[in-house]
Amino acid sequence: MAAAKNTDLIPQFLRNRFGDDMDLDSIADCGFRQDPDMEIIANLQPTLICANTRSDEALLEKLRAIAPVITGEGGGENWKQDLITIAEAAGKGEDAQALLDEYEASTAEVKDSQPDNPPTVSFLRTNKGEFQMYGAESMAGTVAADCGFARPEAQQFTDQAGKDLSPELIAEADADWLDYGVQDGAESPEDTSLWPSLEAVKNDRAITIDYDSWYMNASLVSAGIILDGLKSYVLEAAPAS
Repeated sequence: MAAAKNTDLIPQFLRNRFGDDMDLDSIADCGFRQDPDMEIIANLQPTLICANTRSDEALLEKLRAIAPVITGEGGGENWKQDLITIAEAAGKGEDAQALLDEYEASTAEVKDSQPDNPPTVSFLRTNKGEFQMYGAESMAGTVAADCGFARPEAQQFTDQAGKDLSPELIAEADADWLDYGVQDGAESPEDTSLWPSLEAVKNDRAITIDYDSWYMNASLVSAGIILDGLKSYVLEAAPAS
């Protein structure tokens, strides 16, 4: 398994979910996704390698020389199709579709229960000394859309998953509810001078969430965690129509 930069090989939320049933520590560290260790991968003698089309073609060719490679599209906005693509390659397509159907039934229930004017939800994370807000084409953005939540005007972009935000522009992350994740060792948006002026902060609706599961992973497990978060403190606290 190759990790993304600035993340643990096995994030804690996956240990919480699967640690009792699987030997997660037996998973080999193959380096970073952008530059995996081909020798380690070859020594594992895989029968299938999962990658995505955003990988360099030269890298994919090296992987294909080791074992068959299945490629998804990559990116949080493509997580549903990538789930099915990889599951089908592993002979688990029907199981994956059943789980996805369950997720979509849950989000449909939330959407049907929304008030006439759904609250806006903002997604913010720390990023290389500054901050980044997520738009519609992101993992969290897709879950919010499935649930029928509105997005602040500044986060309705679709040309990329996220846009960098300096501390001086932190007000662009304001919304009825603000979900923010802080990487270990990074400066929190709470420390910016404009933070107390945000309406979400004034109304006690700025919520610290798990950085890895919400913002660094694109999976059905992450989708379920985001969904549960939105249901628990957004929908239930939303004003009645």
